[in-house]
Amino acid sequence: MVSRSFNLILFGLSVLLVGCGQTVLVEDETPVSTEPVLEEGTIYINNRFGYQFAVPDGALVYALNLEDQTARLAGPEDEIVFVADEGTNVLTIRGLVDEGSPHEWLTDHVVFFYPKGEAAQQIEELDSRQALTLYGDGSSDSPARLLVAQNGEQLIVITFEQEAELFVSILSSFTFTL
Repeated sequence: MVSRSFNLILFGLSVLLVGCGQTVLVEDETPVSTEPVLEEGTIYINNRFGYQFAVPDGALVYALNLEDQTARLAGPEDEIVFVADEGTNVLTIRGLVDEGSPHEWLTDHVVFFYPKGEAAQQIEELDSRQALTLYGDGSSDSPARLLVAQNGEQLIVITFEQEAELFVSILSSFTFTL
């Protein structure tokens, strides 16, 4: 059974994002301002879950507002953030608390991300920490990559649908701050 919070991830991935300074319409057609808060090329810092990454030029970091299920520009305490470039969601980062180990979390949630059960698994490094990584084919029911890493008592889950140079850039600048 998929929990409400993971349905919200799916919603976050389905949000229609448009260019800088435009209005974004989410599923319920609620307008959300997208005036940039972060200047291009700056660092997004998430204090709540202890990570940061460089925001590539032209990209913006959004958050899923869990209360009213709308997208807005991300702040330092957000649970779910996603990076958009030219209207395309490049990646989603989710902070989780009290979810066990990366292996336990993946065992419980792999079917949500890979319903056909087709994904290759590998152990990689994310800022010098082990990250369980699943590789799919980049289709709607098989994200290109899903990484799960332990950060103290928390888990960080990073997903992206398609292989992209922008994703590699963000991932290479990703660091844990806790």
